[in-house]
Amino acid sequence: MLARKCLTVGILVAGFLSLTGCPQKPVTGSVPSPPATTENQPIPRISPDVAQRNLHTFVPPLYPKEAKAKGLEGTVVLKCLITRTGTVSNLHVVSSTNPIFNEAALRAVHEWHYKPYWHNGRPVNVRTTIHVVFSLGKRERR
Repeated sequence: MLARKCLTVGILVAGFLSLTGCPQKPVTGSVPSPPATTENQPIPRISPDVAQRNLHTFVPPLYPKEAKAKGLEGTVVLKCLITRTGTVSNLHVVSSTNPIFNEAALRAVHEWHYKPYWHNGRPVNVRTTIHVVFSLGKRERR
């Protein structure tokens, strides 16, 4: 008889559990296991920290010229869907310290690409929040 080896990884960050793991053996008389597809199941949410660690392609946002000229700094908070292929979808602004930064943040993040997230041996879509910070260097501040 071959021994079944499986590594279960669970990371709890800011109330979110990672999506990797090993299926458990069914218990006799238990409730039937869920279907193999995740089509009608809610989309898992991951923390910004977990998303950042899995960012594969980063495109920096262009600092808006008007904001730079005025010495403005700020943060744009975005929500999005990271698809099973790692692309960013359903991107929208949740909050912003100054709307002058919104378009630059949206354009940059739309070009980002993530490593796919896996659940039960399959890549899955996940939701997350992204914080894009616009900060001038000391020489560029007024």
